[in-house]
Amino acid sequence: FLSIDCGGISNLTDPATGITWVTDDNYIDNSSSSIVPVYSSTLPFYMQNVRVFANPHNKSCYKLPVIPNVPHLLRIGFDPGTAYALQQIPHLDFSVEAVDMVFSIKVAVNKSMEERILITSGKVVYLCLIRYSKAYDPYISAIELVTLEKGMYDDVNAGQILQLITRYDVGTTSEL
Repeated sequence: FLSIDCGGISNLTDPATGITWVTDDNYIDNSSSSIVPVYSSTLPFYMQNVRVFANPHNKSCYKLPVIPNVPHLLRIGFDPGTAYALQQIPHLDFSVEAVDMVFSIKVAVNKSMEERILITSGKVVYLCLIRYSKAYDPYISAIELVTLEKGMYDDVNAGQILQLITRYDVGTTSEL
C-alpha cells in the first residue's frame, strides 16, 4: 500500500484511517512544488499540496514499485478547486507506462479522483503527467497504489488496465 502526498513537506498519518502518506521526493526526478490554498476545512491534508511540473519537459513521471502479475489499484487525486484548476485548464493528461503497457488518461479537471486497476509483468509502473500545451502546467495532489489480491481480476491479463466508470454505495449509513 503506497499513499503519496504529492508536493507534501513531510510524511503524515491520517488519524481517521491510519494510512501513512509519504512525500513524493523518492518517486520523481525534478519539479517545483506549490502549496494549495485551503478553500475548505473538509479538504484532506494530502490534497492541500500540489506538485506542479513547471519545467519545459513534455512529460514528467513518477516511478512506482509494483508486484509483477498482481492487480493494483492506481488512484490519482487532484483538487479541482486549486488555483491551477481555476486557470481554465480543460483537462489533465496522464500516461501509465510499464514494460508491457502504455495507456493514456485524459481527466476533466472537475473531477477530484481518477482510478484504474492494472496488471503488469514488470516491477515498475511510470505515472506520467503530459504537457499538452505550453499554456498550462500539469499538476497532481495525491497518488495511491494499492496491491490487490491475486485472482481478484482473473479476466484482466498483464498489460491490461480497467477504468472505474462509477461506484455505487448500496448500504452505508455514514460517510466513509
